[in-house]
Amino acid sequence: MTSKSAMEESAKYEYGGQNPGIESTLNTVEAVEAPSTSKYGFASPSTSSKSSHGIPQAVSSQPTYTPLSDADITTETWLLHLPSELINDILSRLSPYDLVRVSKTCKVLYKYARADFFWQSFVQENVPGKRLRTPSKCASFYDLYKAHDPHWFIPKYKIWFADIFTTGRFYVAKYDHESGSITLHRMVAERLPAKFESWGEIEESIIHSFEPKVRLHSGPPVLHLDIDVYSRDRSWNEGEITRRIRNEVASKRLPDQPHNNLMFTNFMLAVPSSLEADQSLWPPPRVPARQRVVAPGSHERKLNVARPQQRSEISDQTFRLRTWIQMGTNNRMGQELSTLSTLDPSLYVPTEEQPYKGIFLGDYSGHGCEWLLVHQQDDPEPFDESKIVRKKDETVGEWEARKKNERVYRGSISGIKLTGDPNIPRGEISWHADDIGVRGFKRFATHKWPGARIVTSQGHIANQLFRDDKYIESELIMISHDVLAQHWIPFGHISYFKRVKIDDYI
Repeated sequence: MTSKSAMEESAKYEYGGQNPGIESTLNTVEAVEAPSTSKYGFASPSTSSKSSHGIPQAVSSQPTYTPLSDADITTETWLLHLPSELINDILSRLSPYDLVRVSKTCKVLYKYARADFFWQSFVQENVPGKRLRTPSKCASFYDLYKAHDPHWFIPKYKIWFADIFTTGRFYVAKYDHESGSITLHRMVAERLPAKFESWGEIEESIIHSFEPKVRLHSGPPVLHLDIDVYSRDRSWNEGEITRRIRNEVASKRLPDQPHNNLMFTNFMLAVPSSLEADQSLWPPPRVPARQRVVAPGSHERKLNVARPQQRSEISDQTFRLRTWIQMGTNNRMGQELSTLSTLDPSLYVPTEEQPYKGIFLGDYSGHGCEWLLVHQQDDPEPFDESKIVRKKDETVGEWEARKKNERVYRGSISGIKLTGDPNIPRGEISWHADDIGVRGFKRFATHKWPGARIVTSQGHIANQLFRDDKYIESELIMISHDVLAQHWIPFGHISYFKRVKIDDYI
């Protein structure tokens, strides 16, 4: 191995043994078989109620009603003869929109349907991690719910990632109870200068240190929807549906926002596509999203896109932002349209049997920090605990620990980019281990991370603009549930991936 003084020459070790940023180097690296694309297929919402990722597809929020005939309509409403406790129990099972319909039937049911405990529950289920006891600046929880209808899905799903060309962007959404506002903030991560050390296990491989500093962007929110967002709307003659569903909504500009900041933002709802997942949709096929929308091409970003015409067409997994610089009264410059999507929490909230899944930050050397979904998928074959037979020299505790271990280390694990770089863009696989169980197991680490499980993986590389992409031989080092490392074998380069606890920033 090189001397200590040579080790301090950071530039020499920026990429380990070889520099993947040089095309001639990249082209000489031997490729391995790519992960099976069938693992990332996605069934069309129009043909299947579940995706191949096991996530339920979105269904219309509006039920199909059978019109009543004259014979069905009577002057007697037997519902009102029930005890109030039963009426409240029945109404508690309705959606907000059905509850509003009930409130329009008669004065008695209006009083029941407007009870604040119903609407407090509706607001609360869209604000994870916070206990709401008052309706902020509104007179009631009903008024608070109405103020942000139909935007409550934004703070409910918390994390959002955008289709900015190659790099993307990563955001968190928050509900600020003091002001009653919904805000969207860009998440940024700073990568300190790396330190390098030889991996004693394979001396030619260099470990890159990685201690990222994560924070919310210090500027104004990317999106700010306050409780007066519709009362400021001048389009009263257009009707409630048009104003709330079809129109663009202006993001509030803060009083302390610099006067020289001429950037404006409009929010608009999106319509989920029924097409099979492909590159014309956002998110791309590799991302296990519940819904996708048609992604406008770069030459179309100033044009109109499909918008919902009624509530049942609204996507609660995607929305769009139109941004521009305002020069004068009617002169918009640099207009851009971006599409943002979210992930079902079941994909990134770790469980006892899938403790590695989550939102991670990865170290990509010269490209800096990038956000990933670490996607842990179970083995297609159901786990059969009865096959784990107790050994003669094994205690009950050791046997139980081995059974738990067998439940965890099975199936595949992938690093899917939510943000990217000019080589491997957002929405693509960064690395993949087809089997973290017995079939993929290589050894336990003996140096740096003694006892860490090491499994066979495939690393994804490409020239700039995602040209000539291929997978190379690599190893995934499973240091802990919160820290992974990828050994890019041909480059002699080991990089870290560390979990970020999103709730710490909400």
